[in-house]
Amino acid sequence: MNTFLRYLKINTRLIISLLFCIIVSTLIILTFLTYATRLLTEKYLSKYVESTQATTGRSVELIVDEAASTLANLLDNLEIMELFDKTLNYNQREARLKEIIAKSVNNHGIISNVIIIDTQHQLYDNLLPAAELPYQETAFVDKARQSIYPIWGSVLKGDNGQGHLEYGQQFRNFAVGK
Repeated sequence: MNTFLRYLKINTRLIISLLFCIIVSTLIILTFLTYATRLLTEKYLSKYVESTQATTGRSVELIVDEAASTLANLLDNLEIMELFDKTLNYNQREARLKEIIAKSVNNHGIISNVIIIDTQHQLYDNLLPAAELPYQETAFVDKARQSIYPIWGSVLKGDNGQGHLEYGQQFRNFAVGK
């Protein structure tokens, strides 16, 4: 290469040397900036993902707490238990259940439907005014009947495409043991 540069004029040699230095320094700077940008992006992206996961976890926890609180209110509601002790026909009992549950369930965005199956296997469905999920007999209901503990089921899709998580528990009056 030295022999090649000897045959060129001094101006051309300077321009080639200057271009070579500029290209090499630009490649070094570009490589460094790419590496630094990637490291910073990964660092802040991982912090963002962790923050988003923590926020999502807290949101899910609040939703589950709200559902559990509503369920506890329903389980403690003596009006519901008294309805099943009275000699009411199905339609009267269902109408009264709808009133009680509409009063008891504060957040209809979290709980989309309440379904009660009594000991005579009568179904009381769509007890909320804007129930989004129609009742579907599934193995989940049988599991809830047999389990003494609350159980979680699968995710169901409503008419609007929104997912709903099944939750079931036996509804018992602990005061009288029914």
